[in-house]
This record gives sequence, C-alpha cells and structure tokens, in this order.
Amino acid sequence: MATELLPVGEGQQVRDIVLKLPPLGAIAGKVVDDAGKPLQNARITVYRYDGGQWMRMAQTGEPTQFGYTNDLGEYRAAVRSGSYIISAAYPFAIGQLEPDLTPGMGHPTVYYPNALGPDTARSLMVVNGETVKADFTLKKAPAYRISGYVAGPNGRIFGNACVGIVPKGTAPSRLLMVGSISTGAQDGSFTMVDVPPGSYTLTGCGNDPPVYGAQDVDVSGNIDGLKLQVATGQPFRATLKVEDDASVNGARLSLVSLAGGRSAPLDGRNSVLLDNVLPAPRYIPAIQRLPAGSYVKSVLYGGKDVPADGFQPVAGESLEITIGSQGAAQLTGAVTDAAGRPVRYPLVTVMPSDGGPAASAASVMGGADGKFAFQTLRPGAYLAAAWEEMIGPVLVARDARLLHLYRARGKAVAVQPGTATAVSLTLIGSADVVQAHSNP
Repeated sequence: MATELLPVGEGQQVRDIVLKLPPLGAIAGKVVDDAGKPLQNARITVYRYDGGQWMRMAQTGEPTQFGYTNDLGEYRAAVRSGSYIISAAYPFAIGQLEPDLTPGMGHPTVYYPNALGPDTARSLMVVNGETVKADFTLKKAPAYRISGYVAGPNGRIFGNACVGIVPKGTAPSRLLMVGSISTGAQDGSFTMVDVPPGSYTLTGCGNDPPVYGAQDVDVSGNIDGLKLQVATGQPFRATLKVEDDASVNGARLSLVSLAGGRSAPLDGRNSVLLDNVLPAPRYIPAIQRLPAGSYVKSVLYGGKDVPADGFQPVAGESLEITIGSQGAAQLTGAVTDAAGRPVRYPLVTVMPSDGGPAASAASVMGGADGKFAFQTLRPGAYLAAAWEEMIGPVLVARDARLLHLYRARGKAVAVQPGTATAVSLTLIGSADVVQAHSNP
C-alpha cells in the first residue's frame, strides 16, 4: 500500500524529499555449552519465512549472512521489524579444537529455544528500536556425517557442490539448515557434519548448466558415498490459442517454483518455448502484462485445469493456454481498514475458487479513495483480498501460510459475463502477514 504517490513530469525536478528511516531492531543473547561455558565463534543464523520457504537474512554489520559470537559467547543480530527464527551452531572446524572431542558426538544445530528445525522453532517478533533476547545452550549429542557427491545424468557434476539439508517435511531449500558443511575441491563432493539422527531432505543444485534435485535420507549413523542425484533443465513447450480479437502483445508466460522460474514472451504464435525448466516438484503458471481487454480463459495441463498450487511436470504432457476477449466480466469495489476508513492505494488480488486456471488470477492497485476495478476477468467464482504489502497471486499460491490467511480473510465473489459486480474488502495489514508467517 502506498501512503502517497509522487507524480514526476518530463524534465521536472522534484526536490526536498525527506525519507525518515526507523531504527533497526535486534536479536541478542548468549551461547553456552552444557556446562555453562561461553562458546566463542558459535554461528548465528537468522531466517525469515518468505515465498513459501525459509530465507537466510543478512545481519547488519556482518560480511555474510552468518553472525558469530564473541569471546564471551555473546551475539547481536540487527534486523528490521518482523517475525524471525534464529539458530545457533558450533561449526565442526571449531568443535575439532575441543580437547574432549568424542567420535560420533557433536553440537547439533539448535533453533530457538530448543528445536532441530525451523518449522518447529519459536518465532521471535522484532520491533524497530527494540531488542529481543534469545539465549542458547548447545549440548553434546549424537551427530553424524553425510558425505557424497552431486551426480547428473552423465555422472558426477564437477565444480563447487551446491547442497542443502532440511528436516524432512520442511519445504526443500538450497540452504544449509542443519549441521556444518565442507565441500570438495571443485569435484562436486560434499561433507555434512554434526547432523543429528533423523529424517532429512537433501537438495542439490548448480548453474552451469542449471541442475536441481531433491532426495530424502534417514540418518542413524555416518553415511558415506551418497550420490545426490540432480537433473538438468529441459525445454518446456506450451501451446497458445488466441480467440476473438484478443491480444497478447507484451505479455509473458512464467513458470514459478521453489527451485526457481523461467519465462518467455507470448508473441502471438501458436507455441511458446521455455528453456532449462528444472525438475521441481510443482510449477505455477502465470500470464504477466496481458493487455487490457484480454483475459485468460483456460490453462490446461494434461487436459485438466491447472489449480492454484500449480502442476507436477510429467514427461509427454503439455501446457495449453487460451486467451480470449469476448464475454469478460468486471469486478469493482472499495477497500477500507478495520475502522471502516478508506485505504489509500490498496493492492487487491483475485484468485479463482471454482477450480479455474491459476493463471486467470489477477492483481490491481486501487486509488487514493480506496476504489479499485478489474475491467477484464474470466467469468466465474473468485476469492478477493486487499493487502497493505505488494502481494501478488503467485506469491500467495506458493506460500502455504499466506494462502491460509488469504482463505480466512478473503471474500468470495462470483462474476458474470458482460456485467460488473461490486465487492467491499477489508485490508489485510502487514502485521497480519507477519503473524501468519510466524505460525506453522
């Protein structure tokens, strides 16, 4: 939501703009071992749930996304206002210096206050200008090694291994979330250490050429020689049908997933080719920048409508897109806050709720009076919601926590061909989004 829009004319200079920056918040605490001894150089990592996955957050003043404790075991991570989780680990290279190092024992990563993974950790709400305290005790416990190499269709993938590990059931991530890691000398090998017993999902990736893969592994002892299988991106073709006097001039087809995304222009021909589409679990198709007066009538994969959470790629199946212009519906309305006051420049999204194509979802910004209008929609049933943040349909669809909030706070509406339907919406604020992301 914009507080104010600033018009700038051609050749015009706008001066004396004042931007007030609030002070950052912080998470601070101390890391000790099970005897209460401060642990120097314990690794501190801050995560934020965003776009359906856990993202490592940069900490002000640190050269990387990791922070480390001082000689008193103390740390301080400066972050902006929001909901976070935080982990502490004692990197293997540091742990090896301990005089009482015991084989098969280590300091497993701990998510505050005492969880082995991000999904079961307690979230910390940080307010700008304030400090939240989070202390850790890293206890010695059984911890094992996973070593192996990244392999593609033609064998070992050479280069620096790109691997991640998360507790099984957590969305696959390219980030290390458990233990410590060392990689081989550009031969695609990797070694993960300080991994406690349990079930995990490993991911492998690479950029030259693009590769991706995920596989589950159960850890009850050291695992050596693991082949982490990945696959290269493949060409993906979609067929395009443009009906009536519809236009696709300037529009693009995008496929979005947690593994990344690809896009290509819709130039009016009967097919679209996207290269290097990785073998991700699911892809969400989106049609972007479709001209006014045109709308997505259908998107089929394997002959069936693509639902809001996308489709699972299957060899031999194709994506079929139909764009039309006749018989479109309109949706208008206004957005107010919880007190009933108009919201300036709200961001409104509509997503099909009748099993219609995910790509028929749309978003628009309202005006200074809170009023908005979708001039060209596919007739059918939708769920509409208004946001304070810039949140589009694809982001909602790929983020399970955001999707839950959307379904709880959105309003059902049905639009008919050739007619305008009105709806009143109550704003979903940024604080509501933060709260949703902090709850598993």
